[in-house]
Amino acid sequence: MDFLRFDSDSYTLADNFTVVHGNHTLKTGFEIRSLRTHRFDFLNPSTTYLTLAHLIADTPDSVGLTIGGQRKLRNTDNGFFFQDNWRVSRRFQINGGLRYEYFTPFSGGWNVKNSNDYFNPTYIARKGDPLYNSDWTDFSPRLGLVFDVSGDQKLVVRAGAALTYNPPQAVSLYDLNYTAVTWGRVIGTSSDPVISIYSVRH
Repeated sequence: MDFLRFDSDSYTLADNFTVVHGNHTLKTGFEIRSLRTHRFDFLNPSTTYLTLAHLIADTPDSVGLTIGGQRKLRNTDNGFFFQDNWRVSRRFQINGGLRYEYFTPFSGGWNVKNSNDYFNPTYIARKGDPLYNSDWTDFSPRLGLVFDVSGDQKLVVRAGAALTYNPPQAVSLYDLNYTAVTWGRVIGTSSDPVISIYSVRH
């Protein structure tokens, strides 16, 4: 029975700080999360019989064994935020904030030129090289409004909007092989990776 398992280990350091000053409630904090993923491939041997006699005698003409082994990818997600909950009046409140996120590119064993030799694969790039370019522009503004229409908290209207970013998912990167190109290895960015496979011949 073929077997494929994907798991991950996550280590997080986070803290938040709140200060109340007059009509303002100021909040700030950070989160740093290290993600280490692993994938294990286990495939059953395959046998080939060229004649019926060999099949009956259970004497295969060839036996194939695929060894996938363990592969690893890792990255670190960094998030920092500042928020101000401003009570303008008894009936109106503004919540404004800004979050900044930086997702380091996944790195690990990649860019395999020859994946047929599982014991000695040929890497075009070093195993620790990132899979794509860093993206340092992930600023996430957010704004919320709260209005007590009647003044007795029986009818409260809330509205809000925010720009958010999703980190890349390692599980979608494991099946990709990469071939180095003359103008660089970078494809996509960390917050919105667009992965393509290039083949360059000279």
